[in-house]
Amino acid sequence: MAFQVADRVKETSTTTGTGTLDLGGAPDTYETFVAGIGNGNTTYYAIANRAANEWEVGIGTVTDAATDTLSRDTVISSSNSDALVNFSAGTKDVICTLPSEKSFVIDNSSNTTITSNLAVTGGATFTANVSLGDNDRLRFGASQDLQIYHDPAANHSYISEGGTGDLIIEGGNIRLENGSSEYYIRTYNNAQVELYYDNAEKLATTSTGISVTGTVVESSSLAYKENVQPLEFNDAIYNVNAVKYDRKDGSSKNEVGVIAEELYEVLPDLVECKDGKPDAVKYTKMTMYLLEALKKQNQEIQLLKEKLNG
Repeated sequence: MAFQVADRVKETSTTTGTGTLDLGGAPDTYETFVAGIGNGNTTYYAIANRAANEWEVGIGTVTDAATDTLSRDTVISSSNSDALVNFSAGTKDVICTLPSEKSFVIDNSSNTTITSNLAVTGGATFTANVSLGDNDRLRFGASQDLQIYHDPAANHSYISEGGTGDLIIEGGNIRLENGSSEYYIRTYNNAQVELYYDNAEKLATTSTGISVTGTVVESSSLAYKENVQPLEFNDAIYNVNAVKYDRKDGSSKNEVGVIAEELYEVLPDLVECKDGKPDAVKYTKMTMYLLEALKKQNQEIQLLKEKLNG
């Protein structure tokens, strides 16, 4: 069962009442509903009684039978306040139509307005802008996997992958503009991802690590901080060993670092856990403890100097 419309489909009927119409055949140069629309399919219809001011526009279903019929499933508009018409006696013209409220046209400004969902199954070409209202969405895929829309409440625009797969953007650079500034995300030789600001390389991720052009900084002004307290030095950091190692996955060799489990035993705040187990190390934060260790050693050296010189 499908929805169909067709040109030059017209028959007559003498059926009265509010029920299904018996169709009486097509005049010359027209097709019957069975021939033009097809058995079991639905279509838009218009009925007009030649003998009375009675008319109806709606959606009906065609049935191929000894006497072909057209059911009147949904009324769109009618002479009976848009309800089913109780047709009186007389010959009715029954045609396949396209109701104005179910169609769209190009107005005198060369614009068209679609007030319901637009389903495109065979491809579409647009040579002008397609304008959508707030929260109206472009949707792709049978499960609406990809959606593009604007949320006015959050004042954000979204490209959303609603399924379980990845959102893949193919092609060249991804370019983001903010006034006169430009930001780029690009791939290089399919081996690394580079982030740029105003076309100056800032960050590149590779299979072996992250490289940075320029200086890596963190906001550290007192203006951003509260509850400032001295860092409590822990002699246990002297028991943490620096090691040299190879990655088990073969991605790199001769790396240097510490063992997360070993560091966790003495300075757990420098270790990120995964599934309740030590996993990653905050190496940049470790330098603060090394600074305190250096200061402590310097104090001890100064005390020794004072004793030797005393």
